[in-house]
Amino acid sequence: MIDPGEAEIVRRVFCLFQEGMSLKRIAGVLNDEGVRAPNDGGRGNKKLGGWGHTTVRAMLCNERYIGRIT
Repeated sequence: MIDPGEAEIVRRVFCLFQEGMSLKRIAGVLNDEGVRAPNDGGRGNKKLGGWGHTTVRAMLCNERYIGRIT
């Protein structure tokens, strides 16, 4: 099921990357704006909260976001 709030963040990340913004800069923009990262709130193995460039890269490489289910 698609969450409208999360979908907006995903679209924004793809747009920023398409405009030429680096992964680290995208993560910085999201952190500066206080956007919760997927693993914030104690899930996963992250010690610190917030977005990292690896999280942004994983999102961009996830084929589900372009509608490809394997």
